[in-house]
Amino acid sequence: IQATLPRIPCFKFGNKVGKPDILENFLFSGFSGFYHKVIEEGEVSAGDKIEFIHRDTNSISIREALGLYKLKEGNAESLSHALTIQSLPPLLRENYESRLEKLRFQS
Repeated sequence: IQATLPRIPCFKFGNKVGKPDILENFLFSGFSGFYHKVIEEGEVSAGDKIEFIHRDTNSISIREALGLYKLKEGNAESLSHALTIQSLPPLLRENYESRLEKLRFQS
């Protein structure tokens, strides 16, 4: 499996925990979770060992991906770096490219 995207909870999460205003603090915490992409199908059972096999040398953390995507963190350099990741999902790529273009236009 490959970690691909930060999980972005919606307003339903805030309602479920009884705190509608929790989303921003929750996102800033970096504990929103993440989605995985299946690279190779197989069987996984509770208690199975999971090994780290490979990390793209250009990778960024899920928290950094979340910050760049949803929290408007980062600058042109960090956005440009993220765009060098070959496996960057299209949703993030489009968002980062758009933000980078806006930053360049403002300069």
